[in-house]
Amino acid sequence: MISLVTVAAIGFWINVSDKENQGVPDNQDYTVSDENQDENIQPSSAIHFKTEGLFRLIGSTKKEVRKQLGEPSRVDLSAYGYDWWIYNKNQDEYLQVGMDKGKAVTVYALGKDVDISPFYIGQSIGDIYAMNIIDTNISFEYKDSSYHFELSEEEINTNPLIHIENVFVQLYIDKFTGELSSIRLMNAPTLIKIRPYELLFRGDLLEPPNDIEIDEKKLERDLEMQVHEMANIFRIRHKAEPLQLDEKIAEAAYSHSVDMFESNNFSSTSEEYGEVSERLRAGGVNFQSFGENIAYDYIDAADVLEGWLNDKEYRDHLLNADFTHFGAGVYKNYYTMDMIQRQ
Repeated sequence: MISLVTVAAIGFWINVSDKENQGVPDNQDYTVSDENQDENIQPSSAIHFKTEGLFRLIGSTKKEVRKQLGEPSRVDLSAYGYDWWIYNKNQDEYLQVGMDKGKAVTVYALGKDVDISPFYIGQSIGDIYAMNIIDTNISFEYKDSSYHFELSEEEINTNPLIHIENVFVQLYIDKFTGELSSIRLMNAPTLIKIRPYELLFRGDLLEPPNDIEIDEKKLERDLEMQVHEMANIFRIRHKAEPLQLDEKIAEAAYSHSVDMFESNNFSSTSEEYGEVSERLRAGGVNFQSFGENIAYDYIDAADVLEGWLNDKEYRDHLLNADFTHFGAGVYKNYYTMDMIQRQ
């Protein structure tokens, strides 16, 4: 939805919001001066905490990231111009570092042992609220343009955005446990490009690269690998055994994502190929029980998994202790993950 809103004395603001299209489910004012990481943000309303660990990665060079974390296990694409350096050798220290133009512009941390001080995975939402750092509105200027993010009440409770020093912090809260599930750190240009909340802007809007600039096939396979990895981390965290990847299941899941895109029908019931059970059997998958999670138009794989975790039905599928095998398929911005209990 795009609309124009007149603001006295400062001209026009444009409202840009993709949140309503997703499947499943006192302002801070400051100026950002550089696209890389020398934001030099020092507003009177800035939040100042002693930050350690991964916070210090934002703005780091490739050499500095390698010095602190070592070589990544692999390098994945993103839809936003940066490459994800994936660190997945230890599920308790799982993290992704987004590198753009030789510098770290974003970090996503899921492992429970990562150093994200003053936060930590498993921290209660009550402890976070007690820091008095959460606001419903965040405004700033970047390269002669003005940006204003507005958070809904639900986002404040499950996915708040915080500005600490020169870093924007997106917290993913597990609403069923009331604990911090994962965290995303980013600089200002990255926040503008991914637009995780309703955005009003005046001036020129930073955009992610056009599809033609991205190897979509590799991007989709990379996202699938991330879904597989993170799904099992969540299962282990919640005392369920990790699932085994099954290529036939993954192929069935991918086919359904393609079908949802081509039919413009976001549903587990395909008008052409039927229900989940019919599609799995048609793909040569034998099962005793099954579950399917779908998503549409999320930021990336991490955002999808956190969305599933906060949806009761999809959470039950994701953490079902009876399931043994799974496979995910990503096409365009559609995600499908099928899980089964083998016969």
